[in-house]
Amino acid sequence: MVGAVLRVSVSLDGRLLQESARPIRSCIPLSALGKTRELVLTIHPLIVGGDIPTLSGFPGDFLPAEQRWEGVSVAGRPDGTIVARYRRKIRVKRVSRTSRREP
Repeated sequence: MVGAVLRVSVSLDGRLLQESARPIRSCIPLSALGKTRELVLTIHPLIVGGDIPTLSGFPGDFLPAEQRWEGVSVAGRPDGTIVARYRRKIRVKRVSRTSRREP
């Protein structure tokens, strides 16, 4: 099953932005983040500050569960923005092997 790709624009201080680099006043629902297999961040060269939501919610909020991501690529653009791509690390269940006993 292929998961969704979440594309998000953020400021240097992690605040959510619209593509026009203006702050967004609403959060990304955690249900959307939970279904995401790949995260593409466009990081704009500005600091917004204030009570603007971050990827994990409003300042002071935290994600309800640990989330593990691995960096896949990072690229700079001439306009100063950075595009970083992350992929969710999938935990693989280890299969236990039954030991064979010699008769």
